[in-house]
Amino acid sequence: EQVAIEVLQNEHGAGAEVHYRDWFELLKAEGHRVRGKEPLGTFLSQINRSTLVERVGRRSGRYRLIAAGRPV
Repeated sequence: EQVAIEVLQNEHGAGAEVHYRDWFELLKAEGHRVRGKEPLGTFLSQINRSTLVERVGRRSGRYRLIAAGRPV
């Protein structure tokens, strides 16, 4: 989770929206691997649990980092 958030922060910054598949591809492009039987599913599960990430819309597949200092 921490590495995924750092990668997204460095690439797009807080507040920028990204589809989870694009975010997953960013991680892979930087040489990171997600362990699990279904790596994409494991990744999605982890970001859904994070208090530093919020979903955008109801079923859009898009996420954004919560800006620093904003209540969680």
